[in-house]
Amino acid sequence: MIVILMGVCGCGKTTIGEILADQLSWELAEADDYHPSSNKEKMGQGIPLTDQDRLPWLLALHQVINRWQNSEQCGIVTCSALKKYYRQLLLHGNQYKLTNCCNDSSATKTPVAQDNQNNVLFVYLKGDIETLQKRMEVRKGHFMPAELLKSQFQILEEPDIDENCLAVDVRRPASDIIDDILKAINKM
Repeated sequence: MIVILMGVCGCGKTTIGEILADQLSWELAEADDYHPSSNKEKMGQGIPLTDQDRLPWLLALHQVINRWQNSEQCGIVTCSALKKYYRQLLLHGNQYKLTNCCNDSSATKTPVAQDNQNNVLFVYLKGDIETLQKRMEVRKGHFMPAELLKSQFQILEEPDIDENCLAVDVRRPASDIIDDILKAINKM
């Protein structure tokens, strides 16, 4: 079982991921640790990442997920996963063929098998821009500045019904969010 905590910056992916990993004794892969330093520098300067910037990062996270699945290990990944094809890259890696994937235009997608999606639950930590802006303004020591929040909302593609996703409101207490995730895991 793999849980991917997704959403824009400031939605609580790391906080929820750490609590969930502790409660379940599962491994946690914090996506920020997989960004190349050039991505962190770019974001730190207030420059949004392009699809080209994100591609090696998403493929590295796919490798983690794939390794866990191959060893039948449970794990939690925190990753913004803002676009549907980012989520497909997390699931399928290089098998997911994209034409024009890296020029920020609409991607033409080639379908791939859905087999490894059955044991993956996306959890969309959904919040409004005002709530998340306030959170980010008080956050200390993170490379992602609050001014990039708007750019993330601009490219966000909320998950479709076919993506096996639980959406939770981040204004709720973390304990309630964890309870919802645990219930969804138990149903899978």
